[in-house]
Amino acid sequence: MKSHILAALAALILAPLAALSRSLAPAGADAINTAGDHEGGLSRIAEAAVNTPHLMLAFGTNPATQVIICTATTEPIGLAYDTQVLNGRVGIERLGDGATKVGIASKAIAAGARVFTTAAGKLTDTAVNNSWLVGRALTAAGADTDEFEFEPCFPVKQTV
Repeated sequence: MKSHILAALAALILAPLAALSRSLAPAGADAINTAGDHEGGLSRIAEAAVNTPHLMLAFGTNPATQVIICTATTEPIGLAYDTQVLNGRVGIERLGDGATKVGIASKAIAAGARVFTTAAGKLTDTAVNNSWLVGRALTAAGADTDEFEFEPCFPVKQTV
């Protein structure tokens, strides 16, 4: 009899805490951000392998849960924190958080140049029609695949 009373008492005490826990936990698409997330970033499933950190990423087929590697004309959301295999979770460093970022150059880029999206998640200093301005280079990149630091901005579509 004592054990039944203690069990009922425990249930009465713990039930509100369980309800509170469920109400505070992310649900739906936002629940994907609970694992594999980096502080202040997002987490999405990679529709294609992300084989290099710092590649620019864009929304995928399902924007709430997936990302693809950015092309010149897909709207970027941020940079990959690290590498990830196909259908793995990738951390995304958002462009609009104010901190400087590291990007991958598609060619030599001078410090001070405006940088735009281009193929394969890389950045360039040459705008093409429907590419996206993403910031200004703070350091130079000497050649294709070089990392460089840039000051980000919210993406702005270019019409050339």
